[in-house]
Amino acid sequence: MRNWSDDGNERPSTAVSTDPSDLMEGLDPCGGIGRLKYVLLKIFLIFAVGLIALALRAMPFNYAQSFGWIFLIGWVTCACWGTVQRWKNMGYPWYYLFTVFVPLANLYYSVLLNVGPEGYAIHKKGDRWTKIGLWILFGPF
Repeated sequence: MRNWSDDGNERPSTAVSTDPSDLMEGLDPCGGIGRLKYVLLKIFLIFAVGLIALALRAMPFNYAQSFGWIFLIGWVTCACWGTVQRWKNMGYPWYYLFTVFVPLANLYYSVLLNVGPEGYAIHKKGDRWTKIGLWILFGPF
């Protein structure tokens, strides 16, 4: 039997780790957009609605209606894309986007989208920023 430590080479481990933190060290398994980008995207979309509403008031009615529909379709597409990318970042499948139509689940997942760390579906643990975000959202209550 060969002693693997004699020549400086170590035998690779074939054991499977059950520690969830091993999956996250040094890896970016999920992709998508992070918390800060997601929150900034939502803030941008809210301001865009306000600016376009002001612009639509200044337009003649027949142009405003067409422009309003085009803007609405673009806004919804951008919002859905950002939400799907955030789900991807957290490790959930894209079809969790449809939880917006499920009562009470939409409240839970909307908070989770704002405060959940990257890879939350894998390790189910929050970080310091999760605690800060939850305190900001629910501290006044």
